[in-house]
Amino acid sequence: MIINEAELKRLIRDAVYEALTNYKVEPESYLSIDEVSELLGLGRSTVIRLIREKGLPILRIGALIRIRRSSLEEWLEKQESVSEVWK
Repeated sequence: MIINEAELKRLIRDAVYEALTNYKVEPESYLSIDEVSELLGLGRSTVIRLIREKGLPILRIGALIRIRRSSLEEWLEKQESVSEVWK
């Protein structure tokens, strides 16, 4: 099958348009202490202790404390690799 340059450009343009149309960027989500508590199945005081003693990263917005979901996931992965020492 032979296609001309104009047809090739149209095919590429259509493919790029479709890819960009279907590409969705999820906004970064921020969790409250209660949401982290529920997500991890821990008590609220335990999450606060993890923040104070274990370095769970937080973001302060005035009096509010929020935890970026991606930071929580990264922190949990680091905790998992540290716990392998005890095996």
